Amino acid sequence: MKVGVLFSGGKDSTLTAFLMQSSGFDVELITFIPEKRHSYMLHSENLNVSSLVAKSMGLKQYLFYVSGEKEKEVDEMLKTIGTLNIEGLASGANASEYQRQRVEYIGESLGIPTYSPLWHKNYFDELEYLDVILVKYAAHGMDSSLLGKPFRLYSNSIHPYLEGGEGETLVVDAPFFNKRIVIDDFLIKDYKTWGELIIKKAHLEDKHGRN
Repeated sequence: MKVGVLFSGGKDSTLTAFLMQSSGFDVELITFIPEKRHSYMLHSENLNVSSLVAKSMGLKQYLFYVSGEKEKEVDEMLKTIGTLNIEGLASGANASEYQRQRVEYIGESLGIPTYSPLWHKNYFDELEYLDVILVKYAAHGMDSSLLGKPFRLYSNSIHPYLEGGEGETLVVDAPFFNKRIVIDDFLIKDYKTWGELIIKKAHLEDKHGRN
C-alpha cells in the first residue's frame, strides 16, 4: 500500500516516515512549501534541505507550493494530494487537534485512510537515536543560543515536542539515513520573541566522512 507522508525534514515527519516504512507501507514524501511563513498547518523553515533528508532516506519526494493562508492552504493541499497516486496519508501530528482534524478531512474527502503514528505518544526514547537540531524557537524561555543545537526537552511550560508551534527542528542524521547532512553555511535571525536558523548551504556526506 502506497502512503504519502506529509514531510518537512523535521523530527516528527521524519520519524513518521520511518515508522510507516517499518510497518510495511510503500512510503512517498509530500512536502508543501507555504508562501506565507506563519502557516497554521505547515512547517516552513529550511524546506530547501528537506530534499537532502529525503535522499538520505532513499525515498521519493514531491514538492508543492501552497498559499500558507489559514484553511485555504488545506483545500490547496487536498486538491494537490488528489492528483497523486497514493492510497493513504500520514502525518507527524502528536497533540495538535487542528492539524490532525484537517489531515483527516483531506483523507475523508479523497476516500483514503489517514495515519498519525505519533498521536499522543511519548517518543523521546526514539528521538534519542536521531541527530535532531533546533532551527526555530518561538516560546518564552527559549532564545537564539539554542538554534543549531541538539533538540532536547526544554521546560515544563513548553510542549515536550514543540507541538504548539514553540519551535521547529531538522533531522541531520539517523540510523536509517544512508548519508548524513552537513551544514556548510547558515544565518541566524533573532526577532526577540522568536528566531530561526536559516540554512544557506548544506550537503550529504558518507557516514565515514567522505562525500
